[in-house]
Amino acid sequence: MVEELSLSDRRLLCAGSLIGGSWLQTHLESSTTLDTLETGNWDMVVLQEHYLAPEDEDSRSKFFAAGSALCEKIVKMSAIPVLYASPNVEDSGPEGFTAIHSVNLELARKFWTLHWLVAAQHV
Repeated sequence: MVEELSLSDRRLLCAGSLIGGSWLQTHLESSTTLDTLETGNWDMVVLQEHYLAPEDEDSRSKFFAAGSALCEKIVKMSAIPVLYASPNVEDSGPEGFTAIHSVNLELARKFWTLHWLVAAQHV
């Protein structure tokens, strides 16, 4: 898909704020992430939570709070937030897959946005 977009008449620009092993809360508190958001003229911003699913109520509420705050910032910039999830099926099992899907879907519904779920098996 990215390759097809790059071959179109539209210019495709990408930037990232990649903090390995982090959660959305980490990005919400990161000056690098916030500066990247604020200094770009973005059409879409992809948010990805840590690959381990939020398994308890506290983790889910932290995910939802941080995700909501980031989505609100993105929407205020007139961009579209895209929620990307790739739970580690090997570590989290089917329950983890379901858990991360459900919290992402809930957040996607709140902001009328996209949710892209990919099952990943890290070996």
